Amino acid sequence: MALPGTKNTRFKFRLNVRPVKHAFFISTGDWDSFERAAALLCTQWGGLCSLIIPFDPDSELDSLYTDLLTLHEPDRFVYFGEEKDTGPIRVHLQRALSRIFPGRSSQVLDGGVFAKHDETAHPLAAWPLQTPKPILKTYALRGRKPETVELLAIFGRIFPGQKGDYSQVFEIMMEEMSYGRNSFWEAQLSAASLDSPINLTRYGFHARKIVNPSDSNHFDVVVGGTLTSLCMYWSFRAHRESTSSSGDQQRRTVFLPKRLLVAERLEELATVLRLRLYHPMYDTDLHVRFQVWEEEEIEATKSALRHFLISNLILRGR
Repeated sequence: MALPGTKNTRFKFRLNVRPVKHAFFISTGDWDSFERAAALLCTQWGGLCSLIIPFDPDSELDSLYTDLLTLHEPDRFVYFGEEKDTGPIRVHLQRALSRIFPGRSSQVLDGGVFAKHDETAHPLAAWPLQTPKPILKTYALRGRKPETVELLAIFGRIFPGQKGDYSQVFEIMMEEMSYGRNSFWEAQLSAASLDSPINLTRYGFHARKIVNPSDSNHFDVVVGGTLTSLCMYWSFRAHRESTSSSGDQQRRTVFLPKRLLVAERLEELATVLRLRLYHPMYDTDLHVRFQVWEEEEIEATKSALRHFLISNLILRGR
């Protein structure tokens, strides 16, 4: 490019474009609002790396989420709720956010209005047209709530009414998915763009500059039986993948439903993790870290792991 007034001097420049970063807030325990927020994030380029945070107007934001908000510095804050008038809660939330981000706008948008007028770039806009069409894997999420909402958080789904748009770009391969399937662990450990609708939102998005990277090959296993723990899984995954320096195609944040805290399913999970532990770029002496939110889930996890370890020691004759 030659600039006006210069003598044949040519300059090159690089323009990096990143997705808009969102923090979606929902009422604590409101599964329907989580479902609406997660489904909308599947329509946003970079949606996988946005946060979903539970908010109780009668309590302070937990330090986990204040830390994540500080690290991510979202561009927009949105509140999803079932209230007819979300104004009072949004004002309360805005005050809490202004203490975390002094000196900048902390306006909180109404989720219903935002969803109708969202102009965030769609994942399809980021994907280059190819011939022949690549195959996008999607899942028919079988079961009842809350299982279907948990599966939505893990794999995403094509937003209602948009299948035709996806079909113009991809060949869509539909598979059934439920907790009873052997492929459950393998499927959620893939970060490849075409392996699920939620993965597609991360296409072409990776950190450009990381100060003191601290990547690790350990797995974060989030035990979930409540909506709060599901939000923790979503936000842990968002944080780990938006700050990774390796561009890894393998996910290392795993959702472990509380109802699968039995020896047989833990053995299946352990087998899958053992096969994927090695990483060519780094190694640590920490292999698996369990993340648990509720006190009841902490005790259930300890008990299940204790029985699992004892069973393995007995089977191996040790």
